[in-house]
Amino acid sequence: MPPSSPPAVVIRPARPAEVTALRALVAAVDASTPYLPREPGEWPVWCGGSDPAAALARFQARPNAVVLVAEAGGGLAGWLGATGGGLPATRGTITLALGVAEGWRGRGVGSALLTAARRWAESVGAWRLDLSVVTGNTGAAALYRRHGFHHEGTLRATARVAVMMQDEHILARLLRDPGPVWEPVDAPPAPGGSWGTVTVRPAEPADAAAYGRFRHAMARETPFLLHPPTDGAPCPPPAGPGIVTFAAISQGEVLGAAVVVRGTLARTHHDAAVRLSVRRTAWGNGVGQRLLAAATAWAQAEGVMRLSAWTPVHNRRGRRFAAAAGFAEEAVCTAALRLGGRAAGRVLLGALTGAMPHQ
Repeated sequence: MPPSSPPAVVIRPARPAEVTALRALVAAVDASTPYLPREPGEWPVWCGGSDPAAALARFQARPNAVVLVAEAGGGLAGWLGATGGGLPATRGTITLALGVAEGWRGRGVGSALLTAARRWAESVGAWRLDLSVVTGNTGAAALYRRHGFHHEGTLRATARVAVMMQDEHILARLLRDPGPVWEPVDAPPAPGGSWGTVTVRPAEPADAAAYGRFRHAMARETPFLLHPPTDGAPCPPPAGPGIVTFAAISQGEVLGAAVVVRGTLARTHHDAAVRLSVRRTAWGNGVGQRLLAAATAWAQAEGVMRLSAWTPVHNRRGRRFAAAAGFAEEAVCTAALRLGGRAAGRVLLGALTGAMPHQ
C-alpha cells in the first residue's frame, strides 16, 4: 500500500533493463481493470515478442514514440505509451495509452504522466495528442478532460468488456494551431476509363508487379492518400494472419484494392479495419462497391461483427460512398493529418455487420 502522504513522483523514459518490472506492472494494471484492451498473455507492442527488452529499445529509438514510467514509493506506479504515426502525413499525431497501478490511482500519477507526455510531444514537434476511452471508464475520461482533451466522437461496439461490447470515446488535444487546412474536394473521375471486364478476387503474390503499378498510379492521381509517391516497383499485396487484400483486376492491371485487417487482440478480434482505394479512371463503375462487398463477405464468414474505416474530412466523394455503403460517421478527428503542407481532419467510420451483445 502507498503511504498516506503523497510521495514524490518521478517521470522518466522506460529502460530496456527494467522490462521485466515493466511487464509485471502492465499485467497488474490489465488485471485490475476491464477497460484496457488486453487479455492475460497479451502485451503492448513495445514490450512484447520473444525479446521484450529489444522491443522496448526499438520503440524508444523511434523519433516520435516513447514509453514513460512513473516511479513512486520505491517502485513503478504507472506507465504511458505514446505512439506517433509512421508516415509523414501522420507523424505529428501521437496516440496515448495510460495505465496506473491500482493502489496509486487518484494520487496524481496519471496527471504527472500526461503532463510529461504533452511536454515530450511538444519537444518532438507533434501537433496533436489523442486517445480512446471505453464509455464506462468515467474516471479516466474525467482525468483526460482536466488535461485539455475534448470529445471528438464515439465509436460503436469497438471494445469487448467481459461478454458485452461497449463503445469508445475519442478524445484529443491540439498542441498548436494547425495552420492552413484543406477545403472540401469533390474530385471528378479521370478520363481513360475503358477497362472492359473487371474481376474482383483475393490478391496473390503473383500480382506484385500490377499492385506496385497500382500504388504508383494512386499516389499520382489523388490528394487523399497518406503514402508518399512510389517508383512503381513490384509490391506484394498485404497478406498474413487476419489480413486479406481483394483486388479489382482488368487487362492485367489492378484498378482498386480493399485491404482488410482483423483486430489482433482478443478484445478487438470482432473488429476489422478496411482500407479501400480505387483508381480515378475506374470511378463510377461499381468497382468500389464490389470490393467492399467482397471485404464484407469475408468479414462475416470470419465472424467479424464490425468494420472500421476512415477518410479525410475534405474527401466529399469518399464520404458519400461510405454513407451509401452503410457506414456511420462516428468521429471527426481535427488536424489528424498533414497533406501537401495543409492540415486535414480524419472521419472515423463504422459499420456493424452482425448482432452482438452491446451496452
